Amino acid sequence: MKSYYMHYIASGKKEGRAGTGCKTLQGAVTVYNGVDYSAVFDYNYYISNNGDIKAAFWDDDVAVLAHFVNYGMSEGRRKNC
Repeated sequence: MKSYYMHYIASGKKEGRAGTGCKTLQGAVTVYNGVDYSAVFDYNYYISNNGDIKAAFWDDDVAVLAHFVNYGMSEGRRKNC
């Protein structure tokens, strides 16, 4: 199932294909440079509450986590509820 979802994110969505079922990314990356941020970072919450990040990185969970670590924390952006 994960490979289907990742294919849709990488190709299907851009091709205008309709997806069904899950509406949020499941199993988003939480480890960056060997550090696990899962205790303080929730991908879906972060992009839902930071529209500029969602617009800039779309569904690239690695880029979103990198932004959070490199900029978001120091900017005081909320990372989870």
